[in-house]
Amino acid sequence: MTRTKMKDLAQDLLRRYQVRSTRSAHLVPALRRGKLLSIGRGDVFCQQGAPSKQLFVLVSGSVRILRKDNQNKDREIATIHAPCIIGEMGLVDRSTRSATCMAHEDCTALAIDQRTFDTLMNEDSAAASAFRHQLIAVMMSDLSRTNAKLTEPAA
Repeated sequence: MTRTKMKDLAQDLLRRYQVRSTRSAHLVPALRRGKLLSIGRGDVFCQQGAPSKQLFVLVSGSVRILRKDNQNKDREIATIHAPCIIGEMGLVDRSTRSATCMAHEDCTALAIDQRTFDTLMNEDSAAASAFRHQLIAVMMSDLSRTNAKLTEPAA
């Protein structure tokens, strides 16, 4: 991924999650630690119940978030569009995947594995600090979205 595209991605992420305490120039080196992946339409990023081994920074495309219902059928709970971060919670608390993430269209993503994630959580650098600020903003956004759904009137 070119330097310019990486900077654009960092700016887009910071804007989407309204992170004002971080500069894109600081986030870029953290994002560069990820491995660039191409995921085809219908392919699975992560499967509900599977061990959490990496998070994904969605660079392009969109992802369907699916959860099994009481009859063990997949139910779509959201569709998320790039740029975004998915799969972070499993790395934070080392839990299994709470949902399946399936490419709704061809996607490009950066995969950040557990070891790199742990380094970014503990490292004393501008890049690691920027990544932590971004991660907090993502988790706050997810929590706000979930709270909004819980307070919606029943259909």
